Amino acid sequence: MYQNWCFDDDIETECFVEVALTFNDGSRRWCILTTPDKLVEHFASNSIDPPGIHIRHLIIMKTLNWEDVENTLRHLDHQGELEALTIALNDGE
Repeated sequence: MYQNWCFDDDIETECFVEVALTFNDGSRRWCILTTPDKLVEHFASNSIDPPGIHIRHLIIMKTLNWEDVENTLRHLDHQGELEALTIALNDGE
C-alpha cells in the first residue's frame, strides 16, 4: 500500500503531470496524470511530433484537485492495480 504522494510538476502549466508515490515498504514509484481537457490542449498544439502518444503509466483524471487524485490512487491501491500502473523511482541516479 502507498503512504503518500506528491505532484512533481505544476498542475496549472503542464499537460502531463508527474506524481511520486511512497509505499509502506519505503519504495518509491511514479506515474503521470492528465485530464481530458489537458489532452485536448496537448493535441491542439501545432508543434507536437509525433501526432500520437502511448504512455502505459498514464492515469486520466476528471480533475487534478487533491481530493480526486487521492481518491483515485487509494481506489487503484485497494484494487491491487497501483503498483502495475507506476514505475519504480530510482532515487539518487
